Amino acid sequence: MVGYPVPWKARDVVLVFLALVGASWFFGGIVPQSGSIIEFFGLATLFQALVVVGLVVYFVRKRYRLSWTYLGLRSVAVSNILIAGFAGGVLLFFLVAMISLILNWFIPQSVEPQPFVEILLAAQNWWQVLIVIIIGSVLAPFSEEVYFRGFLFPFLRQHLGVDYGLWASAIVFGALHMDLIRFIPLTLGGFGLALIYQRTGSLWASILAHGVWNGIMTFLVFWSTHSGVS
Repeated sequence: MVGYPVPWKARDVVLVFLALVGASWFFGGIVPQSGSIIEFFGLATLFQALVVVGLVVYFVRKRYRLSWTYLGLRSVAVSNILIAGFAGGVLLFFLVAMISLILNWFIPQSVEPQPFVEILLAAQNWWQVLIVIIIGSVLAPFSEEVYFRGFLFPFLRQHLGVDYGLWASAIVFGALHMDLIRFIPLTLGGFGLALIYQRTGSLWASILAHGVWNGIMTFLVFWSTHSGVS
């Protein structure tokens, strides 16, 4: 529960983090055939999500026998979740985009697209586009929020305090993407998601905000490059 002590240990948090990184590295080292890259990406993301969420649920529900509320999966007014989720997601998208543009203005250099964007650009039909949208706007936000905001942030908040916990969880979130150029905007985005969770007391709000953020990015990338998808 937000603001309440959590019993999980540093080793538990680190173990889930290593599983997340390990799954990402494992699938990142596999080069699928060009015709199945979308399906492969979908299965890889699903597997990674199942591993991460499964471990978090194991620690919270099985080992420590806690209720779902300790992960922030609690009953909160739907209107509050929708307002915080949609408004927060839109604000985070524009914040990250603006910071990225400013950084690029001060430090102009070519930036390689993120793997997710590369996958989206590879989509050849509406079915593949739908898979990418589900991955980016539903599956990834859910699994990442369960770990970063539901599991990691409460632990850091308990040991570092709210302010340092917010920033520490955001830094880990930004660093996980292993992209030096995008580290600052992604860290700020992670801070915003943790703040939404802290303020609302519901992980559903940060999940929705994350999904909206990713959804806007997906929509813009798709319409700028796939106007002719059939």
